[in-house]
Amino acid sequence: MAAPHACAMAPRHVYSATIKNLSSSLVKTTVYYVSAQNSPHQVCVDVDAHTSEHYAEQKVDEKELDQTYTTTKRISKIEVTRQDGNTLKLEEPFEGVFGPVKDWQFHINDNQIKSVKN
Repeated sequence: MAAPHACAMAPRHVYSATIKNLSSSLVKTTVYYVSAQNSPHQVCVDVDAHTSEHYAEQKVDEKELDQTYTTTKRISKIEVTRQDGNTLKLEEPFEGVFGPVKDWQFHINDNQIKSVKN
């Protein structure tokens, strides 16, 4: 009897996203990216309260080994620091992401960061 075939699942990566602040206060948002080689990169922004948003753009890593190639970094974590000092974090795998996506949405409210399908 032959062994069943195993199918590899698509990576649940988010490459770019809109981060909306639906909370009642200004927040400092840090978006953490990681490449296939696990080289870290982070972007920090302040996002005003009440529906202000920040677009976390796609990042590319260029390497030169035997030849030049590029890899796309993925968003691995979003960390929000509120004015009162409390921190909210959301790490991959993100809820609702079942394959590689661009232009995903994350909503910040007073108690959590939510992964939201467009």
